Amino acid sequence: MLELALFSPEVPPRLALALELAREAIAGQVYENPVARLRHAPAGVLCEFKAPLSGVYARLGPAVAEVVGEREARRVVWEALARAEEGGEILVVYDERRYYTNVPEPEGEPLLRPPYSLLLRAGRERWGLFFTGREFLYFRLAAGLPVLGPVRE
Repeated sequence: MLELALFSPEVPPRLALALELAREAIAGQVYENPVARLRHAPAGVLCEFKAPLSGVYARLGPAVAEVVGEREARRVVWEALARAEEGGEILVVYDERRYYTNVPEPEGEPLLRPPYSLLLRAGRERWGLFFTGREFLYFRLAAGLPVLGPVRE
């Protein structure tokens, strides 16, 4: 299992080949919403964020998604925020302008509705939540080898 996390407006040239490799290895079903594009196959998962939050999260290795509804998606957000407070990293994207990364206490509307996308890295756990337009894909992944990530430039 390999893991790549890169949040940068442009992919550095030294990581472009790794990203292409991930795209080819995960050539499965493609889902898209206003904030991100998700590729999912049994071989892994790749989430590419659009502007203004540019970035990518890729994991090569077994990746099974659970389909959940809106109520369950809100529960996942609350649990992910609690785990992030205990020492994890979180990214919650609500729309093209609003996203939260490790904020101490997001309040109000963000906690009352599910996001378009969520990524959590806490200890050996990796969670992902992605809105497909009708339902949510929920990933609970074991940590892979952090070959190139997290990288922030």
